[in-house]
Amino acid sequence: NDALELEVNESAALSIYGRYQDTVPALLNGSFESLKFTSSAPDIATVEAGVVTAKSTGTATITVYVGEDASKAKASDSIEVTVA
Repeated sequence: NDALELEVNESAALSIYGRYQDTVPALLNGSFESLKFTSSAPDIATVEAGVVTAKSTGTATITVYVGEDASKAKASDSIEVTVA
């Protein structure tokens, strides 16, 4: 897991890398329609199209996954966001 620190009202774009079968990692932002994002605490940090926006102080986990349902995701990763 990676970590990201933001201040309230600050935003940051995430860089999402993936590997297609046996190929080298590729940047997936905006090029892979089935990437989905969720925030464990949208009152602290929201995420839309890979851009995290800090709303209030605290900690949230941002998860990116491939597929329609996070519980059945083919691949996923997360980052902890701390808002000061």
